[in-house]
Amino acid sequence: MTVPGYAGWAQSDDDLLRSLSEQMREVLRAAPVAVRRRYVLPLEGTSRSGAIAKLLYWQRRDRAAAFERDAALFSEPAWDLLLDLFIAREDGRRVPVSSACIGACAPASTVARCIRKLEARGLIHVMPHPEDRRVRLVDLTPSGVTAMEGYLTKFT
Repeated sequence: MTVPGYAGWAQSDDDLLRSLSEQMREVLRAAPVAVRRRYVLPLEGTSRSGAIAKLLYWQRRDRAAAFERDAALFSEPAWDLLLDLFIAREDGRRVPVSSACIGACAPASTVARCIRKLEARGLIHVMPHPEDRRVRLVDLTPSGVTAMEGYLTKFT
């Protein structure tokens, strides 16, 4: 059976591609995290958008490592924060504000400014931790999720 619009593309070719894709997934499952994160194939429990977010996040970390002392030239803490929050949401993790600083790879004062700006624009919200009132959690709003998914799906 041929696929419309693709001359010479037969069902057996499609089956072959499916088989190769599954084999690649198996290879990646066994590969170290440093290798897996460079591929956009969604792994177990990760959506395609989540896989792309992780790829972008780790590319930024790799770039920072490559430029070492000049890494600050490429700093975008608000974007790193949004990527980190999207990934955390995909992984089912809650993010305390203190951990957001680590995810954004920026000092607490810089991240606090980013949080205020992103919250004012309706992309994230900060809330008290349900069990520990000393901790504040930060998460994407529905508008923030929609904006991130809209951007990330452009890569698919």
